Amino acid sequence: LADTILAQLRAAAESAPEIKAEEVEKIVAARGGGDGSSRILSRAGDTARIAIQGVLTKTPSWMAIIFGGGNTTYSEIISAVAEAEADTAVKTIQLDIDSGGGSVAGLFEALDVLRSAKKPMVARVSDLAASAAYAIAAQADEIVAENVGAIFGSVGVATQFYVSDNRVDITSTKAKDKRP
Repeated sequence: LADTILAQLRAAAESAPEIKAEEVEKIVAARGGGDGSSRILSRAGDTARIAIQGVLTKTPSWMAIIFGGGNTTYSEIISAVAEAEADTAVKTIQLDIDSGGGSVAGLFEALDVLRSAKKPMVARVSDLAASAAYAIAAQADEIVAENVGAIFGSVGVATQFYVSDNRVDITSTKAKDKRP
């Protein structure tokens, strides 16, 4: 399996060695309705449903696009909430979440928009709401686990990077058990 993935990565890199964020944005826009409609927003009666899945990022993940994995951008979430808030037929906003979280970049802007929403909001978690996805769920008036196996949590930041020959680990002191 690892060899297959590596081969796919090599093929993707060879076919698009200079992929730019703007090009990825165009690809993501094309995955929507192509008519300016949101890719992650749908309506069921008077409920606006916002699908928040996969890795959460500020800009689209070309890896998710190439390999078909889930990816939701914070700008998509912000736009979908604004559209739902502006639609007079929408009475409730439902966040359909299945994500292990993602990048901090862009998260707080999305949290501000979610927190300022006037319409009642419910977060429905099918399998996973961790890290940044849990922060998003926490902005809702209600959080619902869709099944007994739904997982919540993993709050806090942990990162690792290299400086010279030394590895540096940073973990939030507010989440001391994140990486014991």
